[in-house]
Amino acid sequence: MQDTKAGNESLIELQNVNHAYEIGYQKSIKALSDLNLKIRMGEFIAVIGANGSGKSTFAQHLNALLLPDSGKVIVDGLDTANPDNTWAVRKRVGIVFQNPDNQLVAAIAEEDVAFGPENLGLPPVEIRQRVAYYLKLLDLTAQQKRPPHLLSGGQKQRLVIAGVLAMQPQCLVLDEPTAMLDPSGRQQLLQTIVKLNRENRMTVVLITHLMEEAALADRLVVLHQGTVAMDDTPRQIFTQKAQLEKYGLQLPGLAEMALKLAAVGLYNQKRIPLYIDELVDNLCGL
Repeated sequence: MQDTKAGNESLIELQNVNHAYEIGYQKSIKALSDLNLKIRMGEFIAVIGANGSGKSTFAQHLNALLLPDSGKVIVDGLDTANPDNTWAVRKRVGIVFQNPDNQLVAAIAEEDVAFGPENLGLPPVEIRQRVAYYLKLLDLTAQQKRPPHLLSGGQKQRLVIAGVLAMQPQCLVLDEPTAMLDPSGRQQLLQTIVKLNRENRMTVVLITHLMEEAALADRLVVLHQGTVAMDDTPRQIFTQKAQLEKYGLQLPGLAEMALKLAAVGLYNQKRIPLYIDELVDNLCGL
């Protein structure tokens, strides 16, 4: 396995970003408020927040689907507000949404993966190579001739990711990609996301409302009222129960259980568990 530590080089930088939605005559709702954040090459960041905290709006700013009302979003040195940079920004940052059916465009799985590279104007030989490689990477080779509508929810979502990766972006943004999946499909997709980051050095930004998913990341960002409220490792943030509750969030189930066990002297509270084996090892070590 390759080194998974993120480098110091900034890939995406949001500088005092503000964004509001017009909801009627002279009325608007502010979704992002003076938001500042840097995302480094090779990072795996999870972004959480209560409903209305600005998570999806934030995600869409990362590849110029939305533009700031004020402030700047810089992607690999490119200002997203400059229309001349839009195509280059979207080549660098690919985005996957909740519902895979909204991003599937072809009648056959392999054709769907080829769609992006074809739009990039790549030679047919390279397109075929990319399609084969990313179908295999996402464990979809056996499904390559099947119509996407016959695939499972998890397979559809992996197919969408394969299509995005076939354009070879530097960063993959996933906006609640497991929201429509069953537990099995969710687990398979999360394993794929971790593999992409740790073995393929892909920069990953995962928007989620599930704390168990957020625990997989190297860095956790909490959004509240459109700005960054907390920014640290998952383990550090999950020690701050009162602060999370202030932002309308709860601890992961394992962390909550550890705190209850610690209250009766059955757990060493110094290390909040992120995984079940950590909880078991702590209990066995008492």
